[in-house]
Amino acid sequence: RLKGDALVLEVRPRPDSAKGQWWLPAAQVTLSESWFPPAGEIRVGEPLTRSITLSAKGLAAVQLPKLDPPEIDGVKLYPDKATDRTRPVGGWVLGERVIKWAVVPEKAGPVTFPAIDIHWWDTVRDQERITALAAHTLNIVPAVGQNGGPMVAPVAPPVAPPAQPFQAPQVTAPESAAVVPPTDPEPALS
Repeated sequence: RLKGDALVLEVRPRPDSAKGQWWLPAAQVTLSESWFPPAGEIRVGEPLTRSITLSAKGLAAVQLPKLDPPEIDGVKLYPDKATDRTRPVGGWVLGERVIKWAVVPEKAGPVTFPAIDIHWWDTVRDQERITALAAHTLNIVPAVGQNGGPMVAPVAPPVAPPAQPFQAPQVTAPESAAVVPPTDPEPALS
């Protein structure tokens, strides 16, 4: 058996000045986002993916909050299962949660995703801090052929004429012709 020196830990309560929805005591907390496809024209009905990465130095991924998708008029959001990863970095534990939402625009026009604020307790400075993602506006254009969008006529594949069933030509024998039955083949020799 291995033995070590005893450790004495001082566990402090959550400070009264901590106002956040979650208790996140960490040395650093960051938020970032990415979109796929990353840029270009976004049309009604064409899905895209918003990925939000929440990282905390000093917390495991399982300690990070789950972010629910906001309700936004004109957009359907479908959350995917979050991906968690915890790893050691420079003597610290680094927890990372990646949240993905499928985004399907339902109408044309500007759509604003609200800002995301994460209140956390800075264990280095012993004070509350806020990490945020700014609000993000997408300009959704009409679907192809809808409300002034470029009209594209559907192209039908060439259609082959219906196949006619095969009919063998009818041959009639003259009345004077005799019908000769086939002969039996020669018996096999054994």
